[in-house]
Amino acid sequence: MPETAAESLAIRFMTYNIQHGMGMEASIDIERTAAVIADAGPDVVFLQEVDRFVSRSGGADQIKRLAELTGLPHAEFGRSIDLDGGEYGNGILSRYPLRRLALLELPGEEPRSALVCRAELSSDPEARQELHLIATHLDYGSERCQLDSALSIRQASKLWRGAPAVLGGDFNAMPGSSVLQELQNGEWRAAPGGLGIPTYPSTKPLCQIDYLLLNHSARWGETSVQAWTEREASDHLPLIMDAVLHF
Repeated sequence: MPETAAESLAIRFMTYNIQHGMGMEASIDIERTAAVIADAGPDVVFLQEVDRFVSRSGGADQIKRLAELTGLPHAEFGRSIDLDGGEYGNGILSRYPLRRLALLELPGEEPRSALVCRAELSSDPEARQELHLIATHLDYGSERCQLDSALSIRQASKLWRGAPAVLGGDFNAMPGSSVLQELQNGEWRAAPGGLGIPTYPSTKPLCQIDYLLLNHSARWGETSVQAWTEREASDHLPLIMDAVLHF
């Protein structure tokens, strides 16, 4: 998105559980997934349920393919588990150069992870305009695992206290849940209007389990949040946040 002023930048974020490209009619079509992302025009995308070299999705490197198809050239993948000859986990696509900082191992009946990256918003090395990003997918059904994961994410986010950061993903929890309260009592906050937006199931959204959270940096300005109503490409709707970042 374009700059709003010389000293601020408007950034569009998306979080999207892509179900490894599996649409609601039970066929895998990563080109369709890419079209949904491209149509929304995000600058940064947090992805969940991404296959990399997995047999069920034709051995494709889905994160690389999505970067090619969406025009978001910078991509990082974070493995959660080995699966069917490849890897399965989370990813980040970005218009801005990315530097991978960490991959947090998180608990779950199926092991989970959080991918931690830094986006360089300026090409001027003297400007140091940086944005920290965490992409995650929390355990389904275990409150204890979710709370332990929230603690790990909060501890990692202390590494850049005061600098702007965004946490995006499928939390498998609804607004008002203990894990949302834990995150919001610490390093993270929901943007105004960012809670209570149904994202699941995509064909008839009944509840919100996908989120984009901001940290408490004073550099965040005006924000708005909406669901992107593409219902066929995944069992989740993408969630979109427009945010102004001041320098």
